[in-house]
Formats: sequence, C-alpha cells, structure tokens
Amino acid sequence: MPFDLEDMVLTWRPLPVEEGTRAFVVLVREERLQRWLSELARRGLDPKHVYLDGEVLGRWAPGDETVAFVDVGHEQTSVAVCSAGRVVATRSVDVGGRAFTRAIQTALDLSWDEAERLKHGGDGDQDGTIGNLPEAAHQAADAAMALLLAELRSTLIAVEDSLELEVSRVVLTGAGARLQPLGSYLAEDLGLPVGRLADETGAGVRPGFAISYGLALLAVRGAPKDRVLDLRIGDLAYRGGVNVLRAVMVYGTAAMAFFLFATVVMFVVQYRSLATEQTHIEARIRKVVTDSFPDVPASSIKDSTAAMAIMSEKTQDVTARADVLGEATRVPPTIDELRALTKAFPPPNQVRVEVSDLTITPATISFSAETDSYASAAAVEESLQKTPRFSKAAKSGDRKIRDRVTFDVSIPLGDGKGADDSQTGDDGEAG
Repeated sequence: MPFDLEDMVLTWRPLPVEEGTRAFVVLVREERLQRWLSELARRGLDPKHVYLDGEVLGRWAPGDETVAFVDVGHEQTSVAVCSAGRVVATRSVDVGGRAFTRAIQTALDLSWDEAERLKHGGDGDQDGTIGNLPEAAHQAADAAMALLLAELRSTLIAVEDSLELEVSRVVLTGAGARLQPLGSYLAEDLGLPVGRLADETGAGVRPGFAISYGLALLAVRGAPKDRVLDLRIGDLAYRGGVNVLRAVMVYGTAAMAFFLFATVVMFVVQYRSLATEQTHIEARIRKVVTDSFPDVPASSIKDSTAAMAIMSEKTQDVTARADVLGEATRVPPTIDELRALTKAFPPPNQVRVEVSDLTITPATISFSAETDSYASAAAVEESLQKTPRFSKAAKSGDRKIRDRVTFDVSIPLGDGKGADDSQTGDDGEAG
C-alpha cells in the first residue's frame, strides 16, 4: 500500500464469498478525519459513527442478488457493489454533476447559474435533458459523461473479476441521476438494466437523498456490526458525549468567571459602603465623647476602641467620685434641696426647662423658668407638686415672649427649722 499505516485509520471485515478468504478494507487519513470531526465539534455536533458513503448505500441492498449502486453527486460519483445484502466493494470516481455543468458553461460561455439551469431544464426540481441543449453544449456534456461511463465500466469489471461475482442490475442515485439520458447511456454501455432507487414498500426515493435516507435508516433501525464499518475507532472513538461535557465545562467556566467578577464588584461596593458608614459612626462617637467630656481632645479618639476606653476610664472616675460623695456622713442642706428639686422636674425628654434666679432659703424655694409652651410650664408645676416636700409649689406670672414662655415658681418649705442659711444661684438649668 502506498501509505504510511501510522497515518491512516484502518478497518476491515470479511467478505461473503464462497471460495477463498477475502476482506473489505477501508483506509482513511487520520488527520483528515480528525479535522472533519473537529469542525463538527465546533458546531456542537459529535457523531457517534462515521461511515463511508458507499457503505451507507449498502443499506438499500437486497439480500438475494448482486447490485451496483451508482450515486452521482456534485463533486464525485460513488460506486457500491452489494452482494447478499452487504457491500463488497466501493469506489469514488472524481467525475460528477459539476463536470457536466462545467462542460455546458465552457461550451456556451455562460455563467455558472445559467449553465446549471440549462442542465436541469430550467427547474432544479425537474429532470434535465442533455438532448435539449444546444449542439455544442450537448457534445461537451456527452464527453464528460463518456469519461464517467468509462470509469464505471472499468470499476464493475474489476470487481466482478476479483470477487467472481456477476452484477445483475444498476441502481442510479444522487442528484446527477436526474440528468437524462445518463441512465440510458449507462444501460447501453454496461448492458445491464438501470433503475431508480425505491424503498421497501416500492415507493420511489428522491435520488438526491439516497445517502441521507440510508443514514436515517441506520440511525433508526441500526445495522449488524459485520455489515457496516465504523471509522470512529482507536484515538477517534466516540467518547460518549465528551463534546457535551467540554461545552458544559467551557460555558460553566465562563459563568463562574462572570459570577466571580460580579461577586468582586459587589464586595467592593459593599466594602466602600460599610467603610463610609463606619467613618460616619466613628465621627458620631467622637462627638459624643467630646460633648460629654470637653477636656478630652478629639485627636486622641482615633477609633471606636479608643472611644470606649476613654468612656470607660471617665465613667470609672465619675463612679469613684460619686462613691466618695455617697460616703459623706452629712449632706449640706442646700445641696440636698437642689438634688431633690432636680429630681422633681419632668424628665428632660418630655419637657425642656431653663431655670434662672434660683433662690433657696430655709422657708422657700423660688426661681424663674423658661420653656417652649404653656403646657410645658403647667407640666413643670404638676411634676413638682407630685413630690411631697414640694406639694405646695405654685406657678405665677406666665408670659409669652416670641416663641418662649416664662414663668415664676414659689415653693414654701414649712417653718424652715434646721436650715443653715440661704443660697442663691443664677442661670441654673433643670431638665
């Protein structure tokens, strides 16, 4: 064989001959078959089997005679000789419908489309007749057909001699089979009956789809392994949907990359949002600390941890001072009255009161106050009266200046026994 077998895909099966040992051998260049499968894979296709076109034509072979199938395609003509229902020989001839069109185009100096219309009689769905062509085109087409007939005759003679068979008839298929009088020429040249393809029911099969129908029958009905040779063997064997898995991996990887990108974007956006919120909260914490303890410089509060440490330290200091004050054996009466008065005022979240001209004597407590409404002034009086020691508190002199209400409060304290002296404070604030 004039080939390096390492570069070829080789498969074979025994032939159904009575005498001797014969084999039907198929050789295909592995690189070419690999390239063809790769192009299919790029289009999302992964055929489970790969057959020769001549082997597919054998799907139509009868089981009781020797028949030659001649499929005239566009670029080439496939010949398949079948005996006992199996293909025993196949060959491709590099002459097809394209050669006939080229002959007509050259003879009449026409465009390719015009030559095709003339060959098919003006309608691609109808059989064409070379006899209806101008004489020059007729002779050119006859010459191309003569070349094809010579190749077919030599092929069939060689098969009959080598396999000791006798072809009983020829079945003409392929799109070129519609061109007349190709069938008549073939019958006359070979001396054999030539017919068109018919299915098992006797219905005619469109000649241009003989191989396609044969593939469909193989896919639906299958075929014995010893009848049709599959070229997907060795390194090119079908892997059970590897291309689908690869597509899933490719698209899955792309989806994962997109998901990761979206995740990173969301993380950056959320991180910046949280950082901004944290900065705002730390500023608020810093303001609370500096407002509560004016002696603490804002520059010393670098973060919330430092603020908590400062607040804890200051709180402990205030608690220690309160403990010291609480341990005193005697509370000054003025301070005691001031503390009781402060507790008697309404809670600061309900009424805001500014106290001025506060005077504390053993007999009375009096002060001037300012609030936002008459209702707030009445609330102050009512709250004071709820404390037993200030139950005689009385409000007077209500007056409104702009949006503020000022009033005076006088609280009798009884006979004043045991009081030391009087204390007066200005611009005090309660609540």
